[in-house]
Amino acid sequence: MAAEAGGAALLFLAAVDSLVSWPSNRVMLSHDDLSGIAGASLIPLWFWLAAAAAVLGAVRWGTPT
Repeated sequence: MAAEAGGAALLFLAAVDSLVSWPSNRVMLSHDDLSGIAGASLIPLWFWLAAAAAVLGAVRWGTPT
């Protein structure tokens, strides 16, 4: 759930930047800034998602049916 929230927040940030800067035809966040934000927020969340999936998979795999 954290990874989805991080991805949604990143898309929301890019959409707000596009809408706010549309009249001036000048972006507020450059590609490098947005890439840095994405790397700092999404990469740790992907590790969190992978660890959670591994734990849940191990728990479900180990339970008898």
